Amino acid sequence: MPRGRSAPLGRRRFGGVDPTGTIVLRILTNQFQARIRGLEGVDPPTRLRLLLRDFVLFAATHPELHRFMLREGAVATPRLRWLVQTHVGPLFRYFRSLIAEGQEQELVRTGRPEHLYYAMIGAASMPYAVAAEFRLLTGRNPEAKTLVEQHVETLLALFFEKPDRSP
Repeated sequence: MPRGRSAPLGRRRFGGVDPTGTIVLRILTNQFQARIRGLEGVDPPTRLRLLLRDFVLFAATHPELHRFMLREGAVATPRLRWLVQTHVGPLFRYFRSLIAEGQEQELVRTGRPEHLYYAMIGAASMPYAVAAEFRLLTGRNPEAKTLVEQHVETLLALFFEKPDRSP
């Protein structure tokens, strides 16, 4: 299936499993693990800003990940348990700790870290997961480079007490 196109809900390939989402999730996990290692020694709020920017850029080029996780995350199946244990859980715990540390420094907005995590993931991904709707409503392409950068800046202003223009 071409990038950015979604299969009808409920339709799976390859004997009941659609591997596309799993492959994209594995790519994201690998990219973020490498990026996290590269940011060792950087203060938590700056790491979070940089990783949020990276995630928006990833979501803009891989909208199928958000669609996949919406489908998979709806029902607690053995496959979802494996995805959470293997991919989603470690990233969730890492991001939740960055959010909490940023809140302790009064640089990240207040709120439960897990709620902010999901707000960040959803806000970062949704314009690309529903790109056709976005285009129809706004007349603009959400994947255009200038719109992606503006989206990043909007999210940084939403989630951080003191938006920083440096990442």
